[in-house]
Amino acid sequence: MTVSEDRWERRKGSRVFAPSARYRVCTQCIMDTSDPEITFDEAGVCHHCHDYARRVSAEVYPGVKGRQQLAKAVAQIKRDGEGKKYDCILGLSGGVDSTYVAYVTKQLGLRPLAVHLDNGWNSEISVRNIENIVTILGIDLHTEVLDWEEFRRLQVAFLRASTPDSEIPTDHAIISTLYKLAADQGIRWIMDGSNIVTEIMVPATWSHGHSDFGYIKHLNDTFGGAPLKTYPHYDYYDYMVRFPHRQRIERFPLLNYIDFNKMEAMEIMKKELKWTPYGGKHYESIYTRFYQGYILPKKFGFDKRRSHLSCLVNNGRITRDEALAEIQKPALSEEMEREDRVFVAKKLGLSDGEFDAIMNAERKTFWDYPSSERDLPGTKTYKNYIWQARFFGGDFFKSDLNRLGYYTKYYINRYAYFAKWWINRIAYFTWYYIKRYAYFTWYYIKRYAYFTWYYIKRIAYFAFHYTKRVAYFAWHATKRIAYYAAYYAGRIVSYGVAGVRRAGSLGYRAARKVYHLGRTLARYGWRAVTRPDRVVVRLASVLGIAR
Repeated sequence: MTVSEDRWERRKGSRVFAPSARYRVCTQCIMDTSDPEITFDEAGVCHHCHDYARRVSAEVYPGVKGRQQLAKAVAQIKRDGEGKKYDCILGLSGGVDSTYVAYVTKQLGLRPLAVHLDNGWNSEISVRNIENIVTILGIDLHTEVLDWEEFRRLQVAFLRASTPDSEIPTDHAIISTLYKLAADQGIRWIMDGSNIVTEIMVPATWSHGHSDFGYIKHLNDTFGGAPLKTYPHYDYYDYMVRFPHRQRIERFPLLNYIDFNKMEAMEIMKKELKWTPYGGKHYESIYTRFYQGYILPKKFGFDKRRSHLSCLVNNGRITRDEALAEIQKPALSEEMEREDRVFVAKKLGLSDGEFDAIMNAERKTFWDYPSSERDLPGTKTYKNYIWQARFFGGDFFKSDLNRLGYYTKYYINRYAYFAKWWINRIAYFTWYYIKRYAYFTWYYIKRYAYFTWYYIKRIAYFAFHYTKRVAYFAWHATKRIAYYAAYYAGRIVSYGVAGVRRAGSLGYRAARKVYHLGRTLARYGWRAVTRPDRVVVRLASVLGIAR
């Protein structure tokens, strides 16, 4: 599973609203485990506090630096607005942030066009505040009135979808109206009322998909019952390519460039613009007041005051104890809660049973439904959007001389660097291999001389050695031959003498035999005359003849 797929599964309603094993609250602010993705460090400080510090340091410009950056931006806005009726555009809801942006914009000498979205939920106070603001500041107002029936169906569709995103239809329509009016009027700058100091600690799981018309359209098609025809909207092509790169419309977060103190701003607006407070952030809209004060806390367990108060704690505007005391108070009084419930349900055309069914429906999130964010990345269309954004954004080429000069100097330096590098490498390896060849030449000469002398000595040694061996064996063989010659000659003589002696011995024995035979014959001759029978027996015995 990829990181994106894992995040998608992790943020589905079944995971986000699963029972939490342990409740925990940050030790620095008051964010708690109602954000299912919250993490804490060893000191118990949540990741929202660390993100807040990082983003404030990087994106907020207080003091002298902020005034310098703001002066440059204002000068650029005025240059871009020369010859036009308006040099910037701003959204005006009558709330604190948008009102103060309008006030400061006029103080800076700019010519803004104020835009108000009438979605049918304006409170009487907001209508009066808007009228006072445009009248006192002397700015033009464009009011975009939504088709109530179509917008009502869309809001009901979001409620039935059971996600914590039911304010997205209004937010999306406001941004769409601002961009399209800016494009029609040729205005490049939108003075943005959002700010880092008081608004950045809202978790993604509490609301997501404000720029995703694919998500909005899917919920309307599924739960709305009729297609959207007049609803102001923009898609991913507008968001990624047309507005920022083709029409070069930019959003300028004005409040990040001044020392924005909400309480001081409210006092200024009360005094100079006859502005009346609403009793809560974004409570200029009855629906927003009821949704944030009743539906979000009771159905989803999300209290947006918690993120706003945590921002103020991190900014040092209030203490953590004050924030904890404030969050313990109900967002709406019982009377207002009851009145708003009746009013909202009636205006939306919902019966008590239908509203209760919505409140008790299974809770889901943006990540449970199809959307452009989920389905578009990786497609050919999305790749084309990225290509066009790079093309029209100037990533492929730039016509201004500064970029040309920069890249010319850059590549000249790069080529000079690589030329020098290669020259040094070639010189190094040339000298290296010359030394190596000289070394190995001398080495092999010495080796050949050594082995030549070695083998000459070996040959001489073995020649002398084998000559000695041959002489030794020749002398040894001569001695052996002489020895055996003498030996066998002696043996022959010895055997000759022995034979003579043996022959003499045999002759002697034969003579004796003859002598004895003669005597015996003589004796027995006499006896034969006198006793012939005894002579025969004796003769046979001597001669070994059986009788």
